[in-house]
Amino acid sequence: MRAGLEEGLRRLGPVGRPFEILVARLLSADGFRTTISARRRGRLVEHEIDVLAERPGRVLFCECKLRTKPRSPIALPVALAAYGRAVDLDAVGDGPNQTWLVTNARFTADARTFARGMGIQLLGWGEPEEGGLERAIEESGLFPITALPHLPRSVARTLLVAGIVDTSQLLAAPDAIEMPARQAAHVLAEAASVVPAGGSS
Repeated sequence: MRAGLEEGLRRLGPVGRPFEILVARLLSADGFRTTISARRRGRLVEHEIDVLAERPGRVLFCECKLRTKPRSPIALPVALAAYGRAVDLDAVGDGPNQTWLVTNARFTADARTFARGMGIQLLGWGEPEEGGLERAIEESGLFPITALPHLPRSVARTLLVAGIVDTSQLLAAPDAIEMPARQAAHVLAEAASVVPAGGSS
């Protein structure tokens, strides 16, 4: 599963909602209260925020970008758009907040340089270097169900539509797997194999 994680993340598409749910759950596992598709008013216009994450003294505005094709990095225009949204939201002055740009892909050098210079937090494959998205997934055990080697894509698609996107959710709803019992048990064993010591989130 760890070897297939990168491809498994791409298979969450083509729509971005399952990836947003996964990001929200990763942040929830880190102690944040999360809302998907939140709306916040900036100084000039209203913005839709893919994942709003809050805990005392900290608010994260997360822009999520799912890439479904290999070698499709997040380029400078995406970072520029994220910065523009951040400026408008920050102008309201309703407390400390931070803009995050989250992707399953990598960032181009220009996007990385600009975002870092403007205070935008990047989370992606191998970004930051000390622990990117893949490490957050491995440490939490919240692997996308699309990384399960023996889960057919058709069954995975049905589960994604139902909002079940990660292994922890799958283990909590085993009856949702529409497969013969023996095959379903194999899939559940794969899901359980990545749960960190101490239980699932």
